[in-house]
Amino acid sequence: MQIAIVRSDGVAKIWDTITGAELVSLKGDKKDFALVSSVLYSLDGSRIAIIDSKSHNVLSFVLTGKRPWSVDLSADEKTAIVANGLSDDITVVDMVSMQPVQSLPIGRIPHTVVIDD
Repeated sequence: MQIAIVRSDGVAKIWDTITGAELVSLKGDKKDFALVSSVLYSLDGSRIAIIDSKSHNVLSFVLTGKRPWSVDLSADEKTAIVANGLSDDITVVDMVSMQPVQSLPIGRIPHTVVIDD
């Protein structure tokens, strides 16, 4: 398991929770990203970062709704669903193209998403 944090100076760090080893330090402007509920997202609150799990490089920033709080992947890892807390919707993301497919209104302040496939 890995855990990520983002410091107030805009540096994101990822550690291995078993060994305690720091795996990567991502340097960015403090406006670039922040961490909420295990999702790296832009401070403007409208994008998530897709990060390569081996290299820890940011592959893409994907536009979502306001304040993405939770994300889950389908079993085949081709689709992600993002809960957007302040826009009262979820965003479906095609992970192959790393593009949003659609946003669906689901009600007030969605917080957590889990895909059961």
